[in-house]
Amino acid sequence: MATVRVVLRKKKNKAGRFPIAIRITKDRKSSFLNTGQYIDEKFWDEKNRNVRKSHPNSKVLNNFIVSKVAEANDKVLKSEMKPEYESVAEIRNKIVEKKGFDFFVVANMHLQNLKNRNKHHQYDTEFGRLKRFKEF
Repeated sequence: MATVRVVLRKKKNKAGRFPIAIRITKDRKSSFLNTGQYIDEKFWDEKNRNVRKSHPNSKVLNNFIVSKVAEANDKVLKSEMKPEYESVAEIRNKIVEKKGFDFFVVANMHLQNLKNRNKHHQYDTEFGRLKRFKEF
């Protein structure tokens, strides 16, 4: 049975804040998911595993944490129901979905943004560059 918990990692970033992470443990092996949120250590409640009310955005951060934990729990429970064994790394990879954007998809989105902003001259020049790059 795998467990999902919220933890405050102990490695500071350059600003002196600590990252909030989700730890998934299965068969005594752990894997961490970074939430992308950093707080000072004084704002973390270790007992309740959430952000203290003294933090200015505590409600928003706690709701964000709860939603991420619920998402991770959902994926863990689905993997536990499957008959084949899945490691912690496989479960983590299912939770962290990689975006399938390649260069040309992003370039087409950029061209569409230029067209929407009526930047027709810039659109024409960059469209030509993109066309030649595709041919190459």
